[in-house]
Amino acid sequence: QHVAPPAPPQCFAQLKDRPVDDPRAALVDAQHSFWYVQGSNGQQEIISGGPGFPTGAPSTGYLDVFIGLGTVSGPNNAGDNTVWSTGLSSAVCSEVNSLESTASVFPNDKITYMYKGPNSNSLAHYLALAGGLNVSLPTVGTRLSDSLLGR
Repeated sequence: QHVAPPAPPQCFAQLKDRPVDDPRAALVDAQHSFWYVQGSNGQQEIISGGPGFPTGAPSTGYLDVFIGLGTVSGPNNAGDNTVWSTGLSSAVCSEVNSLESTASVFPNDKITYMYKGPNSNSLAHYLALAGGLNVSLPTVGTRLSDSLLGR
């Protein structure tokens, strides 16, 4: 009896954005960018950056990465506006896996968070570059140094 080989994994990366949760940011229509992804393990995640909030403490003042399993992570939701998408394909798994891997080893509590950048938008751009995704992102404030990528 012939058994068909398993189908290759299907992956995607969607760049999302939503209004920043701050009344001052609303005055200038500031947007928060984050990634909604599915790597070759089939698990969906929301990968976002922002100021760290240790339990019981105010913001650390550092840009930290937050990885949430599923379609909702804090105020970030897979249903938020899609800015850019790879589409669902096995051909993008390597790039998505690289994006996820880079997010998982991001140096939390090392880079000062600034509302003009580095911020969530800077991080979204950094992760796109690390994953080899050719995404044209709007530039808001300062980008993370390419030295983090070894460039």
